[in-house]
Amino acid sequence: MYAFGLGATIPVVKSGEAAPLPAPTTAQPLLIGFDFRKNAAPQRVEEPTPDQTAMLFAGLTPGFVGLYQVNFRA
Repeated sequence: MYAFGLGATIPVVKSGEAAPLPAPTTAQPLLIGFDFRKNAAPQRVEEPTPDQTAMLFAGLTPGFVGLYQVNFRA
């Protein structure tokens, strides 16, 4: 999945600069959950549960400005 606005990275990349290789990762861990109920609201979760997706990588996409790549197992 590709996204924008996922926050700070480690190491920090200056605003407006393309992401280097190796790709900087997000400073805060991400959790992805799939809730298929009608009008499902966002949920804040402290610990992953079995129905949440396994995150493989979350960080900036090398060579792009501000584009994050999120790899996960569905």
